[in-house]
Formats: sequence, structure tokens, C-alpha cells
Amino acid sequence: MLSAVSLICPSEIKKFQNVSLSRTTVQRRIEDISKNITQQLGHKAMEFFYYSSAIDESTDATDTAQLLVFVRGIDDNFDAFEELAGMQSMQGRTTGKDICSAIIDCVTKKLSSDFKKLVGLCTDGAPAMCGKRNGATALLQAHI
Repeated sequence: MLSAVSLICPSEIKKFQNVSLSRTTVQRRIEDISKNITQQLGHKAMEFFYYSSAIDESTDATDTAQLLVFVRGIDDNFDAFEELAGMQSMQGRTTGKDICSAIIDCVTKKLSSDFKKLVGLCTDGAPAMCGKRNGATALLQAHI
């Protein structure tokens, strides 16, 4: 970084020499940014008049199932907002019950919202997602 600054704007190199880029500093800054983004999403979700959610479960390169929860909300001014609300690593099995509890945790803890404003849920059609009795959508509907 210092080499690039010395070529692009050598008069500003002292500012870059004072920046601490130790492993712990970078880690702390990333955690701070993550907390701030989560707080912003929670505040925005409180303004939703209605919202819908899309959930997808897939396996990563290390054979760990990852559940993604996307939220699309609309406020009183009909401004639409869409964001990835959460990503949950699913340890062990990925049953409808496990997926449903991960969705409930994401909506209630990360978004600080409830299900009264939920108007739609979109899945990929997998049996664990939309089974009639034990699928995540059926269990979520029973929870609501």
C-alpha cells in the first residue's frame, strides 16, 4: 500500500504510514462494520409495513450446509428495500425443524421483527423447505 501511495500521491504518504494494519486491528474493524450493518438492517426492518422473505439452503465447498435468508420489505412510502438478512451454518442435519428455527432466530434476533408483517415466503422447493407436515414453511406457518 505504501508503494502505491508513493507513486500516486507522495505528499500523503505520512497519513498511510500511521495506519495500523495489524491482524487484531483489521479483525476488530471488520467486526465493528458487521455490527453496524446489522444494526442498520434492524432499524430499517422496524420501518417495514410488510415484508417477504426468500430462503435458500445449499452446501459450500467444505460440505457444510449454509442457510441464506433474504428479506424484501416495503415501508409506508412504498420504498422497497432488499437485503441479505442472515447466513446460518447448519451443523449436522438440515431438517425442516432446523431450518424453521434458524429462520425464526434470524427474523426475531437480527431483524428485531415479528411475523405479523410477513406476507410471503419463497423457497427452492426442496422437501425440507416445503413439506406438508415437517417442511420449514409448514412449521413456520404453525409458529405464526
